[in-house]
Amino acid sequence: MNITSVTDILNGELKNSPFISFIYSFKLNITKVKEGDLFFAKNHDDIKEAVQKGAFCIVYDLEDVEILDEEIAWIKVVNIQKSIYSLIRYKLALKNLNAYYCDNYSFYLLDEQKFHNTYLLNKNLDKFISNLDDISEDSYLFSNNEELLKSIYPNYKIFNKKHSVNNFIEHSMFETSFTYEDEYFQRIRVPKLYIDSFLDVYFFDKVNFDNIKIKNSNYFKPIFLDKKLNVIEHGRSEKFILCQEDNDDLNANEIKFLNKHFSYGKTIFLSKNENTLLSSKIKKLNDIKQLKDILKESNFNACYIIGFSYNLIIKELDDTKKEQTLF
Repeated sequence: MNITSVTDILNGELKNSPFISFIYSFKLNITKVKEGDLFFAKNHDDIKEAVQKGAFCIVYDLEDVEILDEEIAWIKVVNIQKSIYSLIRYKLALKNLNAYYCDNYSFYLLDEQKFHNTYLLNKNLDKFISNLDDISEDSYLFSNNEELLKSIYPNYKIFNKKHSVNNFIEHSMFETSFTYEDEYFQRIRVPKLYIDSFLDVYFFDKVNFDNIKIKNSNYFKPIFLDKKLNVIEHGRSEKFILCQEDNDDLNANEIKFLNKHFSYGKTIFLSKNENTLLSSKIKKLNDIKQLKDILKESNFNACYIIGFSYNLIIKELDDTKKEQTLF
């Protein structure tokens, strides 16, 4: 893309008279920068590294930026985040995309399935902006962030809808069976809470849907523990951990579902950050290393953890067990 055009799109000010006149692609992550790129710089240290890596254009909203190389373009903007949105909006504006706002679980499934010609848009724009030139007229765009989607591609539809299933069986809080449109889904690892979202994604691309990825999904997936807090096989205990990212809407829905379906058990809540969902009922878990000590001190059947991933919790519990074995 021509430097003059880029400057206009970003509503920026070209601060020098560069020798180069075009750029090949756009990068937000300094580790991905290569020769010919335009780099959106958010700190001074990254600017120096981007120049060393051969960036053809530096876009910034910082003060006291030294022009380190007069041959490349230096564009100052008022707000770098808004400039990134402007660039994406411009690149997508002339494409008649199938754009959808979807809920968090659908977004997660779409990310897991990785359907052909499907692009996912969230606050982490690095991967998305690197794929901008690959997005074509028949591409599908999904986002679980409606405000972001509005600012980038306002002509979107709502992806999720309600479905009426038949022959529903809830084998456990985590496993269901049901019939939908003459198709029988037997003992799938999808809780009742997320069946509508599952069906939305399944019928979006039924032919290429990989059921194994549902079975291996870490989303609302319990980590079952024995009395010594060792990880054991699925369903072999009534003591378990659930974990989820820090997302108020997501956490609220899952906590409501958990409280309704596990009212007979004692549930505790841990959070990495301050959380107002359950006020005093939520304990702070500042460091994952504190987890096993807190669990030992707590009387619980279920533990819902906000802000730590499934894999990180599994690793911590396994590492603690190994340390105990050594002594």
